[in-house]
Parts: sequence; structure tokens; C-alpha cells
Amino acid sequence: MEIDLLPGGQPLRDEIRAYLAAHHDPARLDDLLAGAPGYDPQLWAGIGHEGWLRFGLPGARIGDLAVLVSELGRARVPTPVHGGLVQPAWAATGADPAHALGVLAGVTEGSTRVALCLAGPAGRVAPGSLGVRVHRAGTAVRLDGVKRYVPFADSADVLVVCADDAGGGVSLVAVPADADGLTVEPAPSVAGDRQAEVRLVDVEVGADAVIGPEGGAWDAVHRAVLVGTVALCAEAVGASAALVDRAVERATTRQLFGGPLGRLQAVQHRCADMALDQLAAVGAVDDAVACLDAGRPAGAVVAAAKVQCGTACLRIAASAHQLWGGTGYLADAGLHHWTRLIKGIDAQLGGARDQRRSLVALLGKERGWSTHALG
Repeated sequence: MEIDLLPGGQPLRDEIRAYLAAHHDPARLDDLLAGAPGYDPQLWAGIGHEGWLRFGLPGARIGDLAVLVSELGRARVPTPVHGGLVQPAWAATGADPAHALGVLAGVTEGSTRVALCLAGPAGRVAPGSLGVRVHRAGTAVRLDGVKRYVPFADSADVLVVCADDAGGGVSLVAVPADADGLTVEPAPSVAGDRQAEVRLVDVEVGADAVIGPEGGAWDAVHRAVLVGTVALCAEAVGASAALVDRAVERATTRQLFGGPLGRLQAVQHRCADMALDQLAAVGAVDDAVACLDAGRPAGAVVAAAKVQCGTACLRIAASAHQLWGGTGYLADAGLHHWTRLIKGIDAQLGGARDQRRSLVALLGKERGWSTHALG
């Protein structure tokens, strides 16, 4: 299914799609997801060699990043693109561009891996709730606490830890993966992205490991969350497009009661609903991308995109399974790979419920609404 509202993106989309078709073997997907590191390092390095990982850096068009991650989602290619590139690059560069160059060296070539440790134990991303505290210790800094839900942390060379400090600020600290007192415990996730619990017990690093001013990183982290949220939405849109394609193919080739399944009016209506959901999700991502690329305030439009994609893409996944009937829930059908990806994306950086609350609060602040009547 081709619904592409991003201007000028089709040539790049065709190039990426052809590359993934030639280098990604869907038959290996179960094996990749079952063990470490959870993705194909050779393919990841190849994407970097093509220059496409640079789309995740500040200064690149977010529209190009959206095209890349949507194609990764469509082909169901597991990669550390979000927590291992987009989010840490935007956070570190926003905090201190010069320092970020050293931390991110080799990342866009696929030769070095970083992981952004963002959420605290409760999954929240907000000052005071980050789960790790940092404090000065002479010429060094020390970190203590727990991070959870860090994708692909066990294969990272450097962990970029977002930590609360004693003054109420937020600092970014680059911690080597082999630092004393640091443990990474992978945990299964519905999306298969090897999320991990990262525990820091009196971890000491040099003061030069702090990226940017101490306690002054929150604005950069917040911007990284906005861009990261849009990138997640774009991947979900790509995944849902693949499910629409498979559902329509099933409806047109599956013979039932003397003819194709798709001749039944209820099936036609379900396919039409899926197409409308897909169009709405793509449009929401397009609006958010345009807003970010134009440098306009994007909090409300990004929250709206996450709400729309979380709702529409999950509905598309459910419809795809329904149209495949009982076989849609079997591993042989393969639909579960995209469904689990979409479900995992919905939970990251705030699900639809949290985003609705954020959206109401932002609109109320921007337009002077009273939110009491809205609950």
C-alpha cells in the first residue's frame, strides 16, 4: 500500500527498499530476535555505509529520517536506530555539539554503538523521576540508580545516562559499558528489541564524561524525545503499511465459498477502514515532520501524531489478523512480527493515553483553555 505524503521522499524510499530487499532475509528474523545482539550488525553497518544513518543526526531533514525508519518498519528490520542513534544524537548534540562528536564517533558508520538510558524504573521521562542521580566527587562524578526499558543496551559500547542532579537539573553522562559498578540485564519485550535494566552502583567517571553543562541538559533531552517520538511513529506507519499489504493480498487470493474472500462486503469494508487508518496515521506523521523541520513549536503536533499512530496502527494490526482468520495468529503467517513491533512502539516514550493528557495540557496552555471540564 503506497500512501506517501512526505514531499520528495519516493526516490530515497525506493533506494532504501531495494537495499533492504537485497540484504535483509525475513527468514532469519526469528533467529535474530531470539539471541544477542537482537539485530544484524552487518546490515546495520551496511546502512551506515550507505550514509543513511546520518539522517538521525541534528541538521539532517527529519523527513529523510522518517522515510528511513518507515522502510525499516515495513521490512521488519530490527535495529537500534531509535535508542542507539536518533535519541542519543539529538540529546548529546543539543547539550554540547563539540562533546557529542566524540561520544558519537563511529555511530553513523555502524562501527560504534551507544544507548540512551532515558526512563526511570516507572517508565517516566521527567526531571526528578529519571531513576539515576549524579553528584560531584572531587574531579569525578558518581552515578547511582536504575534505568529500565533501554533497547539494545547489552550491545552498546557507551551508555548515555540521563540523570537527576542534586540541584534539580538534568545531566547527560557518557558511561563506558565496562565501567565498574555498571550492570546490564536484558529483558524480553513484546517488540523483540532486547530492552534491558541498567543498574549503576557508585559508578565513577571523570567530570569530562558529562555532556554539556551539569544540570542543563533537560531542554536537549526534551527535544530528543520529540524527534524520537516522531521517528517511532514513522516506523509504526511503515509496519502498518506492511500489514495492510498482507491483508489485501490475503483477501484477494484466499478462496472461500467458491470465490475470493475479498468479494465479501464485510471484508471490503474492513480493508477500507484499514486504508483510512493508514492515511490518517501517515498524515499525522507528515504534520509532525513538517513542524519539526520548520523549527516550529512541536509538542502538541507530536503528541497528536503519537495518539493517532498508536490508535490507528494497532487497529490496522487487529484487522489484519481478523482478515487472515484463525491462521493469522499462527507464527507461520508472520503477522505477529509487525503487530508486536507496533505494540512495542505504542508503549515507548508515552502511550496514547499519556499523549492525550499531554496534548490536552499543551493545547490548554497555548490557547488558554480550562482543562478542568475535560477531566
